Amino acid sequence: KSYLYVTRILPIWKKIDSNSFFLRMRLILLVVCFLKVGSIHPLEIDTTGCDKQFGCFRQPSGCDGKNCDYFVSWKNEGDSINFIMSTKVSSNNAYLAIGFSKDSTMGDDSVVMCFNERINSNDIQLFYNYDRYSDILDFDRPNLGLSGLKISQEDNFLLCSFKREKFLYFKNYFDLNKPYYLLIAKGQATFENSRFVPDYHGENRLKSSSPIDFRLIESASVSSSSINLVKAHGSLNWFNFLCLKYKMYPINKLKLLFNRFKTRSSEPLFTYYANISSSRV
Repeated sequence: KSYLYVTRILPIWKKIDSNSFFLRMRLILLVVCFLKVGSIHPLEIDTTGCDKQFGCFRQPSGCDGKNCDYFVSWKNEGDSINFIMSTKVSSNNAYLAIGFSKDSTMGDDSVVMCFNERINSNDIQLFYNYDRYSDILDFDRPNLGLSGLKISQEDNFLLCSFKREKFLYFKNYFDLNKPYYLLIAKGQATFENSRFVPDYHGENRLKSSSPIDFRLIESASVSSSSINLVKAHGSLNWFNFLCLKYKMYPINKLKLLFNRFKTRSSEPLFTYYANISSSRV
């Protein structure tokens, strides 16, 4: 498509007088815009290969393509796993994240977060969820273990594709040769001071009903408890599960709230805290 744009512009370029500097500059800007738009068309969302060519996690169950509210696929490729994840979003400013959890509860989780801020500023980064806060795993290498990064958004549909190395000798880098619960969440995001800042996702979250071996071609079902979570009032800090600040101080002033909700829920997904945190300067 980019080639077609250029071939259409060239005849116009030749007709412009060589002294018409401003006209030529405008044409150059037009070509750049076309090339940019041509590079952000969405990747194809193939759900026909589920259980045949790759494993899948999708909601609603059995959905196809852009009819899926959430979609994650994985395929074993030697030393890495190829992931594709997509979701419907309400604006161009959005993030989509998947987490790998040993027990499906908050704490000790590996998170891959895909940012797409007005198309121009985007990235896929690796985070780690500590007991009570989340942070990027390696600030010097935010894409640690990730390659083949592709992000696209069109018609309020965000799609992210990447490869994640199964194992690296790095503290808190999860070995995908082992099974994990799959967590997924989405929300709005902004790009401020060269940092991605995701907003609180609300109830936009799901988890798998059981641990997944990502080396296998098999689908995972959605846990009903991840949709019908107990609601708590006040400032809730599931915010910290999927790194809701690019950089954040360890939250040392948190007070545990709503313990009664933990005991009432048979399978709590998250622990809620009062958010008395501050951002790093």
